[in-house]
Amino acid sequence: MTNKIYLEKRSERGISIAKFYELRRILDYIIEDLGCENPIIYIDELRDEAEIYVNEKCRQEIERVFSQLLKDLYEKEKIMFWRAEKLSFTKRSDKILSSLHVIRYEEIFDKIYEEILKDLRELFIRYISVSDYLNKEFLMILLSDGSWIVLEGDERSITIPKIESLIAMFHTHPKNICIPSRKDLESILEFLSEGGVVAGVISSTCVFITRLKSNYLSEDEYIFLQDYVNNYEDFLRNIIDEKCCGKLYESENLVLEIIFL
Repeated sequence: MTNKIYLEKRSERGISIAKFYELRRILDYIIEDLGCENPIIYIDELRDEAEIYVNEKCRQEIERVFSQLLKDLYEKEKIMFWRAEKLSFTKRSDKILSSLHVIRYEEIFDKIYEEILKDLRELFIRYISVSDYLNKEFLMILLSDGSWIVLEGDERSITIPKIESLIAMFHTHPKNICIPSRKDLESILEFLSEGGVVAGVISSTCVFITRLKSNYLSEDEYIFLQDYVNNYEDFLRNIIDEKCCGKLYESENLVLEIIFL
């Protein structure tokens, strides 16, 4: 059965999440392709702008390829909605800099995760009770343009559609059960392998979360999750050993956890 679109919503927080997601992609381009180290990122939330400051060596490299850089970012990375990606080469006064928010490269995915949790709690908690009442599952997905889409599935099941450029994906479970099934883990693994960064299962009391701390799932982390899919009983035993909630696993790039709503 085809999923029914239950809601489509662009929240301010969803748009902000999408911008941070694209900012991270820009930084990856600058660091990995241009060899820039330790960029400093200033966020001006009032003006909806980001400025990236780099060292002198990197500044010269960016100047050398600057005309091609923005073209590549727009054509290859599909950046369309960050109003001002600035690679600023001028010094700013202390007064101006003090009004900006500094964020480290490593903190960007933590920021994305925190904002997604806030939207889940504020926008979608009611769909959990609707899910219990109708005995149907709902799927919440965050697109790369900042739009949330809620899809209504069938009784106790939902088909995850093939949509490119997703940031996050959660689906509901009935009652108080947020432990993913083997099929859920398989879907989460596929989602993260195709560019998603946060996925999970949400119930009326808790949420199971799998999230990345960078843009890509490494080969070792893929094997780790695939092993849980293949040996689902080991995954369940791990949850029991951890007494249900808290971090079930954490590596340099991957976190599995269960938290209360």
